[in-house]
This record gives sequence, C-alpha cells and structure tokens, in this order.
Amino acid sequence: MDHSLQTKLESIEKYIQAQTLNKKECLTLAEAAVFAGVSKSYLYKLTSTHQIPFYRPATKLIYFKREELISWLLSHRECSQLEITENGIEQFTSKNRKNGRN
Repeated sequence: MDHSLQTKLESIEKYIQAQTLNKKECLTLAEAAVFAGVSKSYLYKLTSTHQIPFYRPATKLIYFKREELISWLLSHRECSQLEITENGIEQFTSKNRKNGRN
C-alpha cells in the first residue's frame, strides 16, 4: 500500500477513535491514556499513587469517568506571563492605596 494512503488511513482511524472516546462516559485505562495523551504506564503510576480519580470494580480492571479525567487534566492551571504581570501591578497598586500612597 502507498505510504501516503497508509498515513491517511491512520489519521482517519485516530479521528474515529477520538470521536468515539468523546461520547463514552467510562473509559478503560487504554482509552483514558489515548484520551489524555499519556502512556498507560504513566496512568498506572498516577492511579497507584492516587493522584487521579479512578474506579476499580474488579481487581485488575481500572476505569475512568471522562468528565473527571477532563477535570483532572485542567486542575492545575498555570497563569500566563501577562496574567502574572497584571496581578503584580494590581497587588502593588492595592498595597500603595492601603498605605495612603497614590
């Protein structure tokens, strides 16, 4: 098979898989790893240290709720340089007002 055609088929398969994962409420470990863009071993590490919410209905099965996974992925937001600068200016201005300076 032509390399270009193979690449296009793989892209289509990934797209279909992503669309399927976006509709499922519960994800297996393998699906959650693909959804989150991390390796399965990293996801296992996060579950073993209880850094991520997960469900274990049987000894060897691990599931994730898609919404909880999204919340976990977005849980530690980092401020942009602009936000840091604006926050610093606001704190400086507020501190000067409290001290009676304009």
